[in-house]
Amino acid sequence: MKKQPISITNPRELSGSQKIQLRSLAAACCAHDQIRLSFPTDGDADCYLLTLPGAQGPALVSALAVVPLSGQTAECTGFTLPEHRKNGYFFRLLGQAMERWSEWDFLFPVSGQCGDTLAVLEHLGAELDSQEFQMELSLSETDRDPHGGADPHSGAASHSGADFHSGTGSRAEIGSDGGNGPFPGLSLTRSPSARNQPDCEEYQLLLNGTKPLGLCQITRTPSGKACLHHVEIHSRYRKRGYGTAMIRLLGMRLAGEGVSHLFLHVSGSNRPALALYKKTGFRITETLSYYLY
Repeated sequence: MKKQPISITNPRELSGSQKIQLRSLAAACCAHDQIRLSFPTDGDADCYLLTLPGAQGPALVSALAVVPLSGQTAECTGFTLPEHRKNGYFFRLLGQAMERWSEWDFLFPVSGQCGDTLAVLEHLGAELDSQEFQMELSLSETDRDPHGGADPHSGAASHSGADFHSGTGSRAEIGSDGGNGPFPGLSLTRSPSARNQPDCEEYQLLLNGTKPLGLCQITRTPSGKACLHHVEIHSRYRKRGYGTAMIRLLGMRLAGEGVSHLFLHVSGSNRPALALYKKTGFRITETLSYYLY
């Protein structure tokens, strides 16, 4: 059987139609592999596109992007349509990219446990470099165990009695009543939004309404969730349970405002943060591994 002629291009700048094709390629691969990754179509991405002849013109079947990071390391992301795998298309693209980036190390992101991707990386001899976890906490009563913990089938840690629907979540300061709230003497107050981050909300954990113990930030999504980031307890107050209290107070407040889930991303090497998030009821929903080649 005669092989179809292939075409590999390395455009200086992606056209609008190429960006649409790349998003469609990534979406098809993610749906097939049950993963969540995107193809970088903006910024400093150096893209390599492999097409085959089609009835409606050249059809994009495989693509690879190289994004320089630092220290001569670049993130490398590739997608090949499932029906066109095992034809060496990815290796053709990788070979082209390596001609230009010959002195650089490539870091490949892998979502979940995609068998096809892991087989390719094993063939290359790439080694696991690091991992990052996406974790999520449900603030909805319907997703939680009636005894006060997380969904027993989710693998999440218990909330240990923290009630996100106690009715106090909509108050300006939670637990600041001097002893009657769930966290006596502690309050969570919102700081003025930073001018350079208008979509970011910052909250401070205060003791007795005046002493700052720590802070955290969230960004809300159109789907009714919130992303938690920049969680920090000031060094002199660590290991006293204030991190746990801050996250639970934040969960109560957001639940009272109608937020359904709180999610975050954390490095697999950050064991103290992982322990804190598991203790407050977060569960790992996705693992992103990085392989170095």
